[in-house]
Amino acid sequence: MSGIGSGALDRILSRVRALTNARRTGGKEKAAAASVVALVYLAVVFRQGKRPKLVCRRSGHNVRVLRALAGVVDRPYYPSWLTPNAHVNCLLGYAKRGITVSKTRELIRCWDGGTFAMDWRNRDRDQPDLPADAPTLLVIHGLNGHSEEACVLYSMV
Repeated sequence: MSGIGSGALDRILSRVRALTNARRTGGKEKAAAASVVALVYLAVVFRQGKRPKLVCRRSGHNVRVLRALAGVVDRPYYPSWLTPNAHVNCLLGYAKRGITVSKTRELIRCWDGGTFAMDWRNRDRDQPDLPADAPTLLVIHGLNGHSEEACVLYSMV
């Protein structure tokens, strides 16, 4: 947990006192507003930064990649106060308005009899054709995912 100074603690206590006084005087709106301010303030102050946990096989390639990323993966990660964990982040993703992307689906048959779908983004009329050597970005969603997931759609825009 991040340390807080005595000044921060004094501010928290003064907000709690203001909340208590607002309740005594009957100002329910003020009490509600003070509660929200105090909760947001506490969430920001007591936010915990954690080092990412890296799980991988210790191969030569992985060790080189980890050395190259040493400045990034060694620092603690502080999530946003709005989405403090993956569960809230997932729920917020459903609340966000989606986008529409025009795609063409190609079904590809594998040697073992399986089939997978490849969705190609259609070019907009006002966009020029891409050069023949333009790179292709392959976005692979999760096991239960699909090409209409927000992370896949936003990578196509």
